[in-house]
Amino acid sequence: MAAKGIQTSCDYPICAEEPESLLHALISCDLALSVWSLWPDCPTDVLLNAKDFNDLVLLISSSPNDKLLDLFFAISWSIWCNRNKLIHGESGLPPLQIWEVAKNLVEDYQEATSLDFSTKQPPQSAWVAPPLGFFKVNVDGASSLDGIGIFGVGVIIRVALGRVIAALYKALPMHYPADWTEFFALEQGVLLA
Repeated sequence: MAAKGIQTSCDYPICAEEPESLLHALISCDLALSVWSLWPDCPTDVLLNAKDFNDLVLLISSSPNDKLLDLFFAISWSIWCNRNKLIHGESGLPPLQIWEVAKNLVEDYQEATSLDFSTKQPPQSAWVAPPLGFFKVNVDGASSLDGIGIFGVGVIIRVALGRVIAALYKALPMHYPADWTEFFALEQGVLLA
């Protein structure tokens, strides 16, 4: 913001010890270092010798160890989320809880990627074009599993050869049950048609 002429402190608002930077917020701030220190296999020397966060990401990404990658990105994300809470006036988490959030993210991710969906999925059916001279309207409603994310509806209208005639996406102003979300998708499909 200072580069745009807005008068504000450039210090990192969590610790006010250094200018705010991605590297400081995620790695070298005392709060961030406290979280990284809870990781037994943390490549601390690599983290502390990094001069730029992008270079650090490239270096970590070149590791063949998937567990290292998963934990690095989960910890970085957890620290950043905690930073955002603190900056926006919410109460943040202590380092141990930030570490637990990161560990749980990795465990959930690894569990989800180890599931075998090949036998459980119904066979995919291809989109079927409408007869010549007709339009086909496909609609869908989307809602988050946790009820916190963005809810929305989508519509696409195509002709016989599959060419898109019109499309629409709308975020819903509030959270609705799944059947209501699908209803709103139908409504938007009819209105667009």
